[in-house]
Amino acid sequence: MMMNDFVAQFDFAWSWLGLGFALAMFGVLFLTDVFRGNTAKSRLWDGQWFAWLIAPMYMLHQFEEYALHYDWAKLSHPFANMICEKVGYLPYPDCPIPVQHYWLVNMSLWLFAMIGAKFYRKNPMVALAPFGLIFSNGLLHIVGWLVSGNSLLDSASGGTITSILLFIPVSVWLGFVLTKQKVMSVWAYGATLLAGTIGHLILFGAYASLDKGGLVALYTFDLLAIGSPLLWAWLLSRWFLANK
Repeated sequence: MMMNDFVAQFDFAWSWLGLGFALAMFGVLFLTDVFRGNTAKSRLWDGQWFAWLIAPMYMLHQFEEYALHYDWAKLSHPFANMICEKVGYLPYPDCPIPVQHYWLVNMSLWLFAMIGAKFYRKNPMVALAPFGLIFSNGLLHIVGWLVSGNSLLDSASGGTITSILLFIPVSVWLGFVLTKQKVMSVWAYGATLLAGTIGHLILFGAYASLDKGGLVALYTFDLLAIGSPLLWAWLLSRWFLANK
């Protein structure tokens, strides 16, 4: 019973924790030079600063997806129910996808994004690979919203506002900054986004793996989905950064 209570409480709380961390990181990012790579330039022209921006942007996105639409009557997230239904399962409490899956995927992304950011000077493609995850995720949200005809404030559209206002424009602007400053070529940035997109595709495999491989397979795919973009970016960088 105590474990069930903890799961229910943390399922509600984790996206609020993310919001708190996001606000703290935004404060450091915009009010200090801690995450700056070059203080002689504006933050908006600093690739290293953008690498550190990934984690709090995604925390804010997750807050929109989950916390804003939390169903107090059912103590569940409509967004998670929608995912269950899209992959052919019943909504909670009958959905076999454990709610811990959402914590693992989303909170792991915070960690991997910050680990990647530390490598910006050595390998900007690795540092910025999570942009591929947020770029593909943002496109998916926007296309899904346009096709559905739902309001932006509908629970099924959770995550679309941050996709429109943050994910897509920031990703496009960063590509312009990096190519303008010759940090990497257009092709290298495209490969960076591709590395993250591959990770996003692996995430879909996690749901397919549940029926055949159980929870071990699900959690393995979860970690591969979030961690593999850094590996793919490193492998691709051996070609693209050497030939920029």
